Amino acid sequence: MSFSAHRRVWLGFAWLALWVVVDAEDAPERLTGEWGGGRTAWEQRGVSLFANYTVDGLRNWNGGYAQGNTLQGAAEAGLAFDLEKTWGWRGASLYLSGMRLHGDDPSAELVGDYNYVSNIVGENTSRVFQVWAAWQREEFSVKGGLLTFDDMFMVSETAQLFINSGFGPMPTISGNTSTPIWPISALGAVAGWVDEAGWSLHAGVFDGDGGDELSNRRGTTIRLDADEGALAVLEAGKVFSQTTHATSVRIGAWFHSGYFQDYASGEERRGNEGFFAVIDRQVSQANASGPVWRMFARAGHAASEARNVVRSHADVGVSASGLIAGRPDDVVGVAICRTEFGSDYLAARAAGESVVSGRETVIEATYSIALGRGVTLQPDLQYVFDPHESGRDAFLGILRVYAEF
Repeated sequence: MSFSAHRRVWLGFAWLALWVVVDAEDAPERLTGEWGGGRTAWEQRGVSLFANYTVDGLRNWNGGYAQGNTLQGAAEAGLAFDLEKTWGWRGASLYLSGMRLHGDDPSAELVGDYNYVSNIVGENTSRVFQVWAAWQREEFSVKGGLLTFDDMFMVSETAQLFINSGFGPMPTISGNTSTPIWPISALGAVAGWVDEAGWSLHAGVFDGDGGDELSNRRGTTIRLDADEGALAVLEAGKVFSQTTHATSVRIGAWFHSGYFQDYASGEERRGNEGFFAVIDRQVSQANASGPVWRMFARAGHAASEARNVVRSHADVGVSASGLIAGRPDDVVGVAICRTEFGSDYLAARAAGESVVSGRETVIEATYSIALGRGVTLQPDLQYVFDPHESGRDAFLGILRVYAEF
């Protein structure tokens, strides 16, 4: 995208931010308001329409492949139906969404890292994203359709604040398999159980290969190839002290039945597996005044080092909301993630005279500013140590604007 195009986009968002701030008093929760009461009326009938747009302006100041600027965006829209309100089907719901991605890839063009510095980077496509039906009755729930793994498993609510994709689905699964992960969905089913004491158990099975963003360009390709296998995952959890310092602990394991390259022998072998753990903790008491502090820690490991690019991954971080008096919805956070690559994979790359780093570490500091009307402004700084492909430490900044319509 040209400099003049960048400038026009940011001038438009500057105007939007100014309008939101000036007209913030008694503003609705979403940018387009309540449509004269029409939105509320539809929601009372069980029909919710949603749309949002995220845009990242990025500047790589030092290191990586080169200094420079990029602009990338993601728009999503869809419908959610509460079928109990609509047709009286108790506990039933339906969800449909699509997206449009556009812009540059700063990791490929500027940084040379393995974990994308922006978690909205993708091919310039318009695609169907998720289409699923769900049913919930008391402690039990089931969901099936076009799903994504990272919408339900390995998720840390606190880590979702951060922009680097290393804090999303851990690369022990996103980097090693073709599991359906944003922005790719695939056929899948998930069953869950959550009791009043805070115990939970979720199990899922997914098509093992939903294709990539080019082979499944519109999100409508259903593969179900036996050679590509399936992914099965099991996650168990417990929430402790729900009324004071709430702590959520979850552990899980996954197994993929497809074929994988064995980097030690060069052959194709069937089967791959790994495990993970996630901890979220609210450090501040739930009923205390002042800032609310939260922390998270996650770890993942791939069991077979010879069949995986990524051997292990870990991240930890802290966030605080309400640090500034009168701004309870602003959130500031600092986090670090580290990705370790498999020794057999590294040896295979070196044998091909393609030297890459054996580990990649990211430190990220970010501040999400709630402007009102569903608009959020988020300045973000990242330092990438040993980017996997370029090998040159990179320092970059991102300005993210998010608008919920």
